[in-house]
Amino acid sequence: MNFLAAAVSWDGAESNSLVSSMGGGMSLDRRGDATRVSFEHAVLEATTYGANHKSRAKAHLRAGGVGVIADVRIDNVPDLQTELGCSTDVDGAVLLALAYKAWGPSFAKHLKGDFAFVLWDDARRMLVVGRDAFGVRPLVYWRDGSNVFVASSEEALLALPAVSRVPDEDRVVQYLLWEYREPRRTFFRDIKKVPPGHFIEFDGRSERSHRHWHPPAVPTVVRNLEEHYREYRRLFEQAVERRLRSEGSVVAHVSGGLDSSSIICVADALVRGGRVPENHVIGAAAVHPGLECDESEFVRVVADHVTVPIQSWDGTKASFLDLESPGLAAPASRIVMTGGSEGDIEIANREAAGVLLSGIGGDQLGSPLGVVLDWARAGRWLAVGREVFADGSNAPAMRRLARAGRILVSLGPQWGRSIYRATRQRPSRPNWLSKSACKRAEQWAVVDEDDLDEDWISEVARAHWAELASSRVMAAVDRIQKHAGSHGLEARFPFLDQDLVSYVLSLPFQFWPPPRMGERLHRDALRQVLPTAIAERRTKTEYTPALVNFVRRARDSIRGVLWNSPWESGAFVSQREAQELSNRLDMSEGSAHFYEHYSLWAVVTLEAWLRRVHRV
Repeated sequence: MNFLAAAVSWDGAESNSLVSSMGGGMSLDRRGDATRVSFEHAVLEATTYGANHKSRAKAHLRAGGVGVIADVRIDNVPDLQTELGCSTDVDGAVLLALAYKAWGPSFAKHLKGDFAFVLWDDARRMLVVGRDAFGVRPLVYWRDGSNVFVASSEEALLALPAVSRVPDEDRVVQYLLWEYREPRRTFFRDIKKVPPGHFIEFDGRSERSHRHWHPPAVPTVVRNLEEHYREYRRLFEQAVERRLRSEGSVVAHVSGGLDSSSIICVADALVRGGRVPENHVIGAAAVHPGLECDESEFVRVVADHVTVPIQSWDGTKASFLDLESPGLAAPASRIVMTGGSEGDIEIANREAAGVLLSGIGGDQLGSPLGVVLDWARAGRWLAVGREVFADGSNAPAMRRLARAGRILVSLGPQWGRSIYRATRQRPSRPNWLSKSACKRAEQWAVVDEDDLDEDWISEVARAHWAELASSRVMAAVDRIQKHAGSHGLEARFPFLDQDLVSYVLSLPFQFWPPPRMGERLHRDALRQVLPTAIAERRTKTEYTPALVNFVRRARDSIRGVLWNSPWESGAFVSQREAQELSNRLDMSEGSAHFYEHYSLWAVVTLEAWLRRVHRV
């Protein structure tokens, strides 16, 4: 990956020293050389992690009054080369500059892959920045009058003396309640994210944001299940193979679940088929001995099935860096695993890997969401009745009746859905949340799928896009990527492949499995490469025990935060109520409630982060 930093001043202010400050504000393992592109009004700099010479060569360009810095992994390079009429050795920033000259600022809609770019058009005095469809590559900016500063991380922007460290109060409350919304927000009021799937134009007076990627508007033609299975396998193999292209080796997360097992098993098939070099792929699995969430049995099943090596680490050995030495960009940004360990990073460093593969997106892309609504719209009421009231659901009667009511509301007119959303019961807020924070939470606008501005092929497509594009998923992707990047690594997500997602969203609902527990679209399509025990598994491990173990092991560090002054979180959290929550959890040794333990961890990591931000 490449770390990007840019300063643009339409009034001609000096920018070189500011870009140097931004680069110095970001701590990177395995930092490589920085390359800089300078104009009268703009300075753009790209720094490559490690000694990745190919990435460095692709990172920057100045040609014909256009400057580009880029952090890219483009999947459709040959198609772009053909369309643009350029040679086969053109890639990276050069390819983006040619695309801009051919198609203008909207050139991003022609790109497939993971990317973030900053482009300066000197003749037009215009800055264009953009990110890929799912925000896999980070990019944030700060605008100060006629000056715009862009970087791969909030930490870089915070190195500028004029950037305020005032927190974004909405984002903080969303973090505490685990209710992420509004993908433009960061944890700082004045720093914004470039939204996933968008590009923004700046001209010194205004900024204009445009979406460059839209879900498909036409259903794909599939004649039967076997044809569907073949096409899904082809696209998923392509998605994995694309993300295995790396100068260094690749470490793939293995949990024993269907999503991560699908990735490692397909990667193994590619190795055995000679399409990927031997010793290029290593599996990495967190095991939790003694806890209910220990997946050792299923990890062994996968390890016995594949030829690529799978290394394990003890996921119960937690790190408390987020309390003892928190990162600056966000609370709890130092450790991303639920159990608080980071053995995957250690394995990647030991194996000289450059890439981490994650199964994020598998649930959101593969769960049979929206199927019942499509059945109802197609008049298949018998199937709807069986699913809601008979053998299709094990839920209590009242819950089934409520589900039936929601289906009827969803089938009704827009005004009926609006009334339902306005009158439904609001969730109760925890007593440790301050009154002002509670009030802020109540004022959030709830974005419903009906509010998404698209012509949807089906309710299945609408529901899956709402999940994939949700702020919670985007926050998880962003967090994993920034954590990997801080260690000189790059996170990649096969289930977020643009071609794969487009196919799934365009698939007619008739080819989706019924919405039963554990059903996934990719189970039968990938059955031939999966171990039988994984292909037949319908359960999904719940990692609350790992979180509970993590919080209990951090007890002394937690108490050290909660009982110390000054209390920086007073605008959001009652210190006394937070102390009582800690005491209550200390006494409940036999219980394991996810939300309460998450709440305690969120409160203490927020306090530790605010002390870092305010330099207490």
